[in-house]
Amino acid sequence: MTVFRDITFLAAGPQVNASFAGLASEHSMSSPEKQTEAASKRMLNKGHRQELVAFKYTRWAEDLSNEDLKIVLWLVGELGNRSDGILECCIRHQDALMQAYGNFPRARVAIQVLSQMVVDRKRFARDEVLKMIHDAIGEMERWPMHESPDGGVEPG
Repeated sequence: MTVFRDITFLAAGPQVNASFAGLASEHSMSSPEKQTEAASKRMLNKGHRQELVAFKYTRWAEDLSNEDLKIVLWLVGELGNRSDGILECCIRHQDALMQAYGNFPRARVAIQVLSQMVVDRKRFARDEVLKMIHDAIGEMERWPMHESPDGGVEPG
């Protein structure tokens, strides 16, 4: 599997390459049989997997292996550390995003929370995040509406 080497080559900057190279070399040193075995081992116990499967936004993570989790966490760090620019761009274009993707306020909350967790190392209580999502849903419901050409109602 060459995904680690490919990501290493695509990553920007020597610090990223150096830190991710450890993961790449760790993975590439093992035999193909060990790689297959490692990839097939689930990182989470049965109870944790059941919790993930119960929620539609976490079902995808049910069968993460240790290697998968390392990649996901690396990508979360990449996105979290670059989220300010992404968020600024999204806010500048929020009218278009709301028309195309009516759930933009929820995505904005996700980016804001991710940024604070990664950059500021802030931790949130479940209820705190649920309130932010609830507020975002309220914002979506209050967004200006207009009739579409087919007679339906859409945001905008």
